[in-house]
Amino acid sequence: MAGAAGSSGGTDGVAADARFLEPQGVATGRHGNIFVADTATTPFRRIDSDGRVSTLAGAAGSSGTADGLGAQARFSKPQSVATDTLGNVYVADTGNHTIRKIDPMGVVTTIAGVAGVSGFSPGTLPGVLASPQGIAVSGTSLYITLYNGVQW
Repeated sequence: MAGAAGSSGGTDGVAADARFLEPQGVATGRHGNIFVADTATTPFRRIDSDGRVSTLAGAAGSSGTADGLGAQARFSKPQSVATDTLGNVYVADTGNHTIRKIDPMGVVTTIAGVAGVSGFSPGTLPGVLASPQGIAVSGTSLYITLYNGVQW
C-alpha cells in the first residue's frame, strides 16, 4: 500500500514512492484514512484512500515535545495510534511519556502525562505515565498500556 521493501526514510509520496523507517502503530480513521506512527523518523503520517502518504503532524528527523499545528508539533518515539468517531487521532508518544491528541484540523495537544517525567500517577490529569506503548479507544474511554501495566 505504501513504502517499498528495503527502502527506508521519512519521505511523503504516493504508494511505493513514500518511505517509512520504523512504523510501529497503525489505525484506520474516518474517510478511509490510515494513520501510522513512524517511531524512528518521529512524524505522524496519514495514508489516504488513494495511497498518498502525507505528514499529519511533526517533521521527519525532528524529535522533541511540542504541541501545535501540523509541522510545529514534535514527538519522540511514537509507538501506537488509535482514532475515535469524531475524527481525533490519539498517539502513545512513548519517548515523551505522554498521550497526544491530533484533532481533525491537525492541532496536536498533550492530554495525559508530563513530557520527560516517567512514572505512574493515576487520578487527575495530566498524571504521570511510564513509556506508554499501546493505546485504544472504546466509546468515550481511552485505554493505555504502559511499560508495566494498563490504565484507562
